[in-house]
Amino acid sequence: MTGIEGQPMLAALSFRPSQTTISALFGGFGTLSVPDFQRGYAWDNEAVSLFIEDVDRCRKRRQVSVPQPHFFGAVVTSPGDALGTSRPHLTVIDGQQRLATVFLLITALRRRYEQAQATAQATGDAEELADYFGSRASNLVRAFECAHDIEFKSQKSVRKLILNKADDPFFARLLAQEERTPTRASHERLEHASTAIEAYLDELQERAENDEDTRRVLDSLYVVFLKDWLIVQLAAGTNREANRIYRVLNSRGVPVTNCDLLRASTLEFAAKKLESADVDAMAEDWDSILTGSLLGPDKALDAAFCSRTGITRTQNGSVDQIEEELFPHLQSDEKPTVEEARDVSRAVCSLRKDVEELSRIAGGEICQAEHDRFTPVFRSRFDALISVLNQNYCIPLLHAATCLPPKHYVKVCDIVERFAFRYGVVVRAPFHALEPVFANHIQALRANPEGFRIADLRVDLAKLTEAYASDDLFRERLLTMEYGRDTRKPLRYALVMIEHMSRWFDENPQGAPVCRDATRVVDFRSITLEHIEASNAANLDPELTPYINNLGNLTVMSQAENDAVANKSFEQKRAVFSQSDLSINRLIGEYETWNLENFKARQQNLLDRCMAIFSI
Repeated sequence: MTGIEGQPMLAALSFRPSQTTISALFGGFGTLSVPDFQRGYAWDNEAVSLFIEDVDRCRKRRQVSVPQPHFFGAVVTSPGDALGTSRPHLTVIDGQQRLATVFLLITALRRRYEQAQATAQATGDAEELADYFGSRASNLVRAFECAHDIEFKSQKSVRKLILNKADDPFFARLLAQEERTPTRASHERLEHASTAIEAYLDELQERAENDEDTRRVLDSLYVVFLKDWLIVQLAAGTNREANRIYRVLNSRGVPVTNCDLLRASTLEFAAKKLESADVDAMAEDWDSILTGSLLGPDKALDAAFCSRTGITRTQNGSVDQIEEELFPHLQSDEKPTVEEARDVSRAVCSLRKDVEELSRIAGGEICQAEHDRFTPVFRSRFDALISVLNQNYCIPLLHAATCLPPKHYVKVCDIVERFAFRYGVVVRAPFHALEPVFANHIQALRANPEGFRIADLRVDLAKLTEAYASDDLFRERLLTMEYGRDTRKPLRYALVMIEHMSRWFDENPQGAPVCRDATRVVDFRSITLEHIEASNAANLDPELTPYINNLGNLTVMSQAENDAVANKSFEQKRAVFSQSDLSINRLIGEYETWNLENFKARQQNLLDRCMAIFSI
């Protein structure tokens, strides 16, 4: 039985839901901790601001004696152990953002009571009020901030809420108002949350004209904390059940990424059998995955999954599919063995390497050792496919193909690039038809790279081209493509490719197009698009007006050349065209004038070259 996104229904799990208050959760005899394998503090400025708005709304309702409880969402817990004591302990699987922020507010409120006590004592005539403030501060410490263990005739006090290993030392110094230096993004977010809460309390206390006003302000928040902040505690029987609940719930706050979910599951699994140093190494791998990709964590994860399996996941799809494929040991309810834990650790390390390589591809880099096949022109084209044309769906196939020898890898990239421009950029053919073809070839590359046949890839892409991006359709789309915000890059790319393949086309356009001078790079990123006849030219031929923004009236130039010709007439531009380093521009310079007849001749020539270059 399945529910949201194919996840198991909550009814099939063993847990006890109960409505309670946050103060009751903190006020129990036990303690709470965030597992080391959970993500760090994630609330950004906006989330903290919304929290403070919710707090203030409850405070204002209390002030006018019309209290209104506020629901802060669900908190998922599982049984845990507190080392060195028999005191009850719960592990927080979901809800740490809310609980940590509330805890910051509690400690800030306690310090305000202590400051109010000192102020009242200093006046000398408010001893009773000073005692009141001191009592409130002590109660917050005893009931909500700290738990007291009395074992073996000794007593110790421990904080009620412990964050994960990466955040808790900083959290402790922040609560104690000790000197601290943030070393992680989560530390900076905790610091901001504390600063925002202090600013909120400052604003409230600035309105107080005397100690009695201060008492009313602080007490309104104290009572709101005690009575008005509701949660539903989902107390699971095991960590695995708690994690499954966590995946299904749409909790308030910062959305949990699939990477966060897998990080939690894998680290928890490994921590049962591996040494702490090995678990720490896994955590570092996950930190790299979460922060080190140009694609973003979940897109990088999906790209890695597709590169391994050929399966393109639906946006916001369940993480279970990835877990089953990449971390099958996590699917078992049996206790893990040491070797299974090591398998999971190795799988995380392998995933990190994949994500690093995928990120490099997304940035236009080739993920293979230097080779003379990787010419400057090839590198520029490789970069253009993703960085200029934004054909990100090609990334998993390009990554899977890195197992091939360089000469074969170059051929695969060439075919994919030219196909993607025709199919995905110009015609914008359906992606659903392409998915199974890419999937089949990714799977073939993974299963038997030595036996992979590039000819099979070419045949399959040619079939797709014939079905969805035929010669007639491709030609028509090129003819109707006009200069504009969304078409400047494709038009620029087409003209640069025409330049790169000009000698091949002029000499003998047989087989796959080849750049005869692979060291002379026309950079797709820096080259500029220029009109041959400007739309605001002084003596514009009216017959050319309808075609001003078409391919035949466009060319590419360096920035310096572009600056030189600007909006000048064709007669003035002709000298620059004639002396250009680019053959396509020198051909323009051979025209005596620029009129409709010459435009049509050039446009036809460019179309013929495109049809040859982008033929699969």
